[in-house]
Order: sequence, then structure tokens, then C-alpha cells
Amino acid sequence: MTTVPPEAQADIPPRCAATASSIPPAPAPDAADRAGGRWLPVISWDRLPREYGVAALLDGIRVAVFRTEDDRLFASSDVDPDTGVGVLSRGIMGDAAGQPTITSPLLKAVYRLTDGSCLTNPALRLPLHTARVREGLVEVLVEEETR
Repeated sequence: MTTVPPEAQADIPPRCAATASSIPPAPAPDAADRAGGRWLPVISWDRLPREYGVAALLDGIRVAVFRTEDDRLFASSDVDPDTGVGVLSRGIMGDAAGQPTITSPLLKAVYRLTDGSCLTNPALRLPLHTARVREGLVEVLVEEETR
């Protein structure tokens, strides 16, 4: 369980503080071996705000990590398939029929975070990544074929 020292809690907005029960379960430990990739750290779970995204550059790959209001964790490319610009981490999180979405801040394309499909343009698809929380850190699986 990750705990935040009392002196650091003032830096965390109340809706961002995580508890052990809010940390999502990690994928199977051998997922990286099967995928031919490796897990790279992005941010502390306690520092990832709900309903926001965080961008990271992992082995030259731009990724965005998102935490929903109900503490589900998603990771995708940070590059908007519609514009080619790395902005999705700054998009607006939402919901479509119970599925979490991210809306690009540029041309407002809406992508489903569960499968990468675009709700506003079926020709577009958002590449997704596998993410987990391990020892209090959000990690993203960077697979060999994406490097």
C-alpha cells in the first residue's frame, strides 16, 4: 500500500488522494514477457488526478495515462490520430454509454478508452497501451513492435 506522508498531503487535491482499495489490480505479472516488452514507470498513482490525463515519453513513444472518477486506469497514445499532434493527455475525459472517453482538445474527436474506436469518425482509431499500478507507480507496457 502506498501512503502519503502528512506533510505532503497538502500538495494533493482531496479528490486525488488514493486509498489501497482504489488502486486497480495489476495485469498478470508475465504480461511483459508474453508481449516482448517492458514496464516503464510514468507517475505515482497518488499523483494521477481523477478525470485527467498525464503525458509521458517512454522509449521515444508518446503515451497518455488516464484515471477515471471510479479509479479505472487507461493508457493510449498521446498523439491524436486526427491531427498527428501530441495533445490527448490534455483532452476532456467523458463517458459514452458507460464507456470512458477522451475528447481531443483540437478537432474534438471522441475516442473510447476501452477499445480505441473513434465515436465521431469511424475511420480513426486510437492506439492503446496496457497499464498497471505496481508498488504505487503507474506503469505502461512498451511493446517491442511499438518502439
